[in-house]
Amino acid sequence: MTLLPIVERELRVAARQPSTFLLRFLTALIATVFWLALFGSRSPMTTPEDIGQTFFNAASIVLFIGCAFSGIFLTADTISSEKRDGTLGLLFLTDLRGHDVVLGKLTSSSVRAAYALVAVFPVLALPLLLGGVTVGEFWRVVLMLLMTLYLSLAIGLAASAFTRQSRTSMGGTFFCMLFVTAILPLLHYVIEDHVTLAFLRLVLQWPSPGYTLACAIDDPPDLGNYWGSVMTVAAMGTILLILASLALPRAWQERARDAQRIRESPRTLLRDWSNPVAWLAVRQQPAPALVWGVLGAIVAISVGFAAHSFLSSGTGRWMRSSFLLAFVAAFATHQLVKYMIAAEASRRFSEDRSSGAMELLFVTPLTSRQIINGQRDALWRLAFGPVFLCAGLNAFLFVFFVAKMPFFGPAAHAWQLGVIGGIVLLAADYYALSWLGMWQGLTQRRHHRALLNTLARVMLPPWIATFVIVTTLGVRGMRVEEVLACWFVVSMIASIMSGRFAQARLQGDLRKMVQASPEFRERPWHSPVERMTKQRAVAHEAA
Repeated sequence: MTLLPIVERELRVAARQPSTFLLRFLTALIATVFWLALFGSRSPMTTPEDIGQTFFNAASIVLFIGCAFSGIFLTADTISSEKRDGTLGLLFLTDLRGHDVVLGKLTSSSVRAAYALVAVFPVLALPLLLGGVTVGEFWRVVLMLLMTLYLSLAIGLAASAFTRQSRTSMGGTFFCMLFVTAILPLLHYVIEDHVTLAFLRLVLQWPSPGYTLACAIDDPPDLGNYWGSVMTVAAMGTILLILASLALPRAWQERARDAQRIRESPRTLLRDWSNPVAWLAVRQQPAPALVWGVLGAIVAISVGFAAHSFLSSGTGRWMRSSFLLAFVAAFATHQLVKYMIAAEASRRFSEDRSSGAMELLFVTPLTSRQIINGQRDALWRLAFGPVFLCAGLNAFLFVFFVAKMPFFGPAAHAWQLGVIGGIVLLAADYYALSWLGMWQGLTQRRHHRALLNTLARVMLPPWIATFVIVTTLGVRGMRVEEVLACWFVVSMIASIMSGRFAQARLQGDLRKMVQASPEFRERPWHSPVERMTKQRAVAHEAA
């Protein structure tokens, strides 16, 4: 008998899939292009050691962010999707245990990410040839990235084991990673100057993978805290996997109180919605108390650091660093709201498409426009308050900046542009994410894939385009405000184009998309060519 049968099967399946090798190739290619672009944009006064150190630090931070949030899209919906499909209980009719299922899901979800991460390591080692990075620093960063990926995947599996909805599991994974990577360092920043709380600072630092990264690239390295943080992160991931394995055999069953809550909750909403699609979407939205509680906590952190900066005397470290933390917290609030919009926009159509409910809607007298308007009305009901909360927070930071002026010169204009431009960009991103999220919900088989594609197509192109423009057209001459203006313009163009494309396809081809084959839904860009080919074939047969 095989010791871990699901793990063995998932490894065999992943080894045969072309996407595994394609992802590894693309990841190494992107890292190589990033290296060549950075190396080619260096100034004559820059030494090879400085270039190697800059690339190593930048690549380490980018890989760290990818590893930290990989669990949201890889493992957060693996077990919960089995619960919704009703197939998880079939596994426990056999002699499989909870750890078999958990380790099998971990293997199937992490093998592609692990392959892609390993493919980047040779490119990450190129600075060793330039002398800007030591061998010990390289291997410390490699171990840190592996432990961060392990913790993120473990958090995603634990959240998926205890929840049923993809929105809940993915959101829980995001908040847990945000807590250990951002909230804990912020708490350490607050008590940094209190010598009597040295042990408490240690407790706040070691569980954070971000602190592990700081210790790994620090010069000279802090090996004691580095190894303590690595072991703490590994222990946290292992404990989460054990808890998921123990709770999974009893957590997969449907609770009677959950079913009762689902049956009773729409009764209070039926009077407020004339569109049944809007009523259907609103009934499973997250509770307002949860949404406002999470957003309120992050906004309170931003306002608190802004007040701390305003009350600080002079223009020293505390004033500027506190304002920077307030700006980062506001930026995190914007990203959280955008994630919520993308998740809700894609969830309803994705679930209805998988369960067959979307086909039933077209049997009713409802038109395509009514279905789309109902989904958008329900989405706006959820996002109305958070969007205006983010806009109000940006307005507060702008007034504070004008009153206190923590930065002077060209940097002041860059900060003002970033705060005001964030309000305009939030409206453009809402337009893009709402339409593109519905489109991806129809074209993707799983909700987490629809969410990932929606966020990637709206949020990723501005960063890529800005990096290309800066590195090829004037990295040595562009000022900070020019780079920020370039990023803002590209973001607006990407949001408008993405939203316009999805809006046109939904309004024109919604019924065709629901009735089309899976191949058509997964490759919608082939539809014009396929229609032209079919028309030519019909004309040829008629002739």
